[in-house]
Amino acid sequence: MTRVEQQLQLFDHIVVIRKAYVEKMNKALLQFGLSSSQWLVLKIIVKKQSTTLVEIAKLRNIEKPTATKIIQFLIQHQFIESCIGEDKRSKLLTPTQKGCDIYKEIMIMIESVQTNHLKHIDDKTLETINLALSQIKFNE
Repeated sequence: MTRVEQQLQLFDHIVVIRKAYVEKMNKALLQFGLSSSQWLVLKIIVKKQSTTLVEIAKLRNIEKPTATKIIQFLIQHQFIESCIGEDKRSKLLTPTQKGCDIYKEIMIMIESVQTNHLKHIDDKTLETINLALSQIKFNE
């Protein structure tokens, strides 16, 4: 197989895996009242413990209005809270206890799903795949 054919096949695999994974996660996250996009924002906020809308939009590579809708949902459902930061123009987003608790529950579920799907891939191969994927650049 030529390099071009391998490249095409790699991106085809990525698209198929991403679609299947997002569908599976959305179904699994329903029991927690979240979509995968809401979960990914909550995960950032819990991991960072304090962040802003601008930083979330940048990290998730989403538009600010999209981030705003997700953040409003998370605040409304008491997963996060918003408070005025040192710079009064920006609001800091922090997780609530409910947000931290649900984060832990979801991480257990996700670890189980991921472990199940990767059970036939040995540690060395997984490390190689992660290294290769981390070297793909789109912002150059």
